[in-house]
Amino acid sequence: MLWGVFSLQGLGPLVPLEGRVIAKQYKFVLSDHLYSMMKHFCNNFFQTLILHT
Repeated sequence: MLWGVFSLQGLGPLVPLEGRVIAKQYKFVLSDHLYSMMKHFCNNFFQTLILHT
């Protein structure tokens, strides 16, 4: 099985997963691959949001 992610800013990694994926493995994939992509593409995203209070 393959896990991948994409956004308007670009493509993230394509990660091969073997066998059945349990929650612990999925958390590792998210923390290792999704977080690094978000840091790369969304570095200033939340700093540019206009908050309505």
